[in-house]
Amino acid sequence: MFLWLAVAIVCISLISAFRLGVDRGFRDTIGSGNWGRILFGVDTAITQKDHGGYGYALSTVIETVLTYGGLTDDPKILAPLGVQFPGNLRDPALINAAIEKAARLR
Repeated sequence: MFLWLAVAIVCISLISAFRLGVDRGFRDTIGSGNWGRILFGVDTAITQKDHGGYGYALSTVIETVLTYGGLTDDPKILAPLGVQFPGNLRDPALINAAIEKAARLR
């Protein structure tokens, strides 16, 4: 009986935490302290999917496209895009456009 109660509490807590994140818009943003990891992960995934990389291999060309697409904290790169750090990490259109541009690169 106690085990089922503990499992129910954990499940309700996880669902509540997930729902809170969705309600606050966390699914459409990148955390200010995590953008480097996200950049690495997206770069690696695109490299593996579209260019035959594997493991932790990433393309510096794709990294450059993502960076100049707005996934950076460099104000010189962000100025022409009309955004500032960390606002660029809270703009789903900018994030998706950068990823889409990198994914279409051949």
